[in-house]
Order: sequence, then structure tokens, then C-alpha cells
Amino acid sequence: MRRPIPLLALGLLFLWLAGSAGPVLPSPGGPARPEVPGEATVPGPGESPEPLPPPVAASAGAGPFDRAGAPPQEEAALRALLCSLRAAADASPAIFPAAEIDDLRALLMRRPDLADVLCGELPSLDPACRTLLLHTFHSLADPPLKNRLLAAFEAADEEGRRAAAVADDPRALLGVLGGDGDDRLRLDVLERLTGPALANPEVVDVLLRLAATETDEAVRGLAISRLGQSADPRALPALCSMLDDRAGAHSDRVAAARALAASDDARAARSLSALLAAGESTVLTRLAAAGLARHTSRPEVAAALLSLFSDDRADGAARTCAGSSLVEGVRHASAEDQPALVASILGRAEETIRRGAVADCALVTLAKLAAFFPGRYDREIAVLLTTCPEGARTAAARFPMLSPLAKGGE
Repeated sequence: MRRPIPLLALGLLFLWLAGSAGPVLPSPGGPARPEVPGEATVPGPGESPEPLPPPVAASAGAGPFDRAGAPPQEEAALRALLCSLRAAADASPAIFPAAEIDDLRALLMRRPDLADVLCGELPSLDPACRTLLLHTFHSLADPPLKNRLLAAFEAADEEGRRAAAVADDPRALLGVLGGDGDDRLRLDVLERLTGPALANPEVVDVLLRLAATETDEAVRGLAISRLGQSADPRALPALCSMLDDRAGAHSDRVAAARALAASDDARAARSLSALLAAGESTVLTRLAAAGLARHTSRPEVAAALLSLFSDDRADGAARTCAGSSLVEGVRHASAEDQPALVASILGRAEETIRRGAVADCALVTLAKLAAFFPGRYDREIAVLLTTCPEGARTAAARFPMLSPLAKGGE
């Protein structure tokens, strides 16, 4: 026979169950319930509500998380992408790093909690990299994430606004460039120099001094770049001298070659031609070949580019740059000079394709010729590819612009 449960035990069990189900709300006008740590309190009459803490987004992935909520391996991936963006912005400012931007966009959409890590990195990035990130933020499909990152960008760009104000004030500009500001501020100011400032002889004085004696490589390189945008008569001889000085720093000569590539002056053509002939480094040779595109009307320049274009021992990318510059030269050549230059390009391309030596540079050049002059040289290109079956097959498979012209040579 089972013993009955005492009534006192049943009562205690009932009270325990009621307490575990949730707090008992006080009745109106009754005594206030003790405050529980971490719980929001309801304000009484005349009291302002306490701000609620920001919601913490739940993480979608597995694995150990740091304070920002992102897995360490994905945070490392983000930092690696930022390094890639920095390198892309430094190496080829005119080329948009689409692959890195797409990867960064996909990573942020997959892991929004990485935004905290990215926001922490924004102040340390250079202006060119921040511009690339701004493009990424604007293209995000998640409005809350986009707005959050844009707000962080605005806060991080406070230094940029300060630099813009300095760039607009001639006296402050000279002071900062002369050494009154730190290197980051000087870089930001140099990025924002425009035509009126570059026409100021005093500013050019400072740029010439920075280009010659500045110890910070980034500041020195940007000063050299800005000299290339100045019409001051002292700028061009200084740039040519830097490029011609083989004992100079490689980074300075690279900056000078890029600056001279925008010049139509014969002195720039002579320095770039000498650099092309020297073949000192792959980077400098490529820059010289690309920079000479403006000067192919000079017979000696065209001859040097044709020689590099057909040189099997030269770097493939440098040969492609030479071919591109030759095609660019056709665009700017007079109607009387165009046929001879095109015939030279086609002849060297045929020789290269027949030898099978880095034939890609020849096919890229033919594709550009067909793209820049639709229909004008199609017959000549088709005849060339007909005589080179292997080149025709490669052209049909890898170059859509040449595919219709290569059909007869396959």
C-alpha cells in the first residue's frame, strides 16, 4: 500500500514550479520587483527609458570565434584580401582589381560580422585602397551592412577631409609638405594635389626636394608622380634625370617611368627608348614599352618596339606591351604612315607565330588591331592566320575577336 504524499510537500512543489516558469509581474501600484542584472527595466512615470544594448548578430558558421565574432581563419582571409588590395593599388593604379573586390564582397555578404574587423582597419589604409573599398561598400546588396560600413568609412576618412582642407590652403600645403605633418598626412595631401597647386612654383620646389631627398619611399614616389602632372619646366628634366640614373632606387625609376609615360615631349621619348634598350628589369622594360605608345611616329621608337616585339628572349609581357604600343601608334599615325606600320606589325607577328615562340604576344596584338580597326585589316589578319595553322587554332580557341578570321587556317 502506497503512502499518501503530504500536503506540505505538494504545496512546496507547486511554488517551485510556478517560480521556474517565469517571474510574477507586479500588480499595478504594487511593490517593485527586484532588478535582475542584464534585464531591461520598464521606466516608471516621468522616467526616461534606458537605452537597450545593441543586438548581437548570431554567427552563421562553426568554429572558434574571437571578440569580433569572426572565425580566426576568415579574419585572416579578410586581412589577406586587404593586403592584396594594397598591392594592386600600388602596382597598377589604372587597373581595377575586380577579382579582389569580388572576393571581398562575397566574404562580407557571407560573414557580416567581419565588418567590425574591416572597420578597424580603415584608418590604416592609404587613399587609393580606401577608394576601392568605398566602391565595394556601395555595391553591397545588404542595406544594413552597407550603411554600417559607409558610416565607418566616413569616420575613417576624417584624415582625408583634413588633407583636402590643407590641399586647398597654399600656406598650410607648403607647411605640411615641408615637414610639418606626419607621413600619412603628407601622402593624403599629395594624393589631392590638383592643377592649380601643381602650377605653383613653390609647391614644385617642395616636390623636387621630396623627390630627391625624402627618406620615406611612399612619399618620395608620390612626389615623383605629381611632378609628372606638373607643367613646370623644371619637372620634365628632373624626371628624365631620375630615369636615366641607373644607380638610383628602382622604385624611384619606376615612378619616373610612369610619370614620363604621359608626356609627348621628345626628351621623355629619348629616356624611355634608352630604358627599353637597356633591358635592366622586366618592370622597367614593360613601363618603357607602354610609355612609348605616344612616340611611335618616331622611326627609331617604332624600330625599337618592333625589335622587342619579335625578340624571343625577351619577357612575354614586355613583348605584349610593345605590341600594344605599336597598335596604339597605328591609331595616332597619319593616313600616309599607317600602312607601313601595320605591314611591319603583321610581318613580325607572322614570324613570331611561325616560330611558336611566345605566340600569345603576337595573337594579343592581332586581336587589338582587329578590335581598334573593325573590318579594316581583317583580310590581312585572316591571310596571316591561314598560313599558320597552329596559330589559327590557338586564335580560334582563345581570342573571340580573331575566331571568325582564323576559321580558314584551322
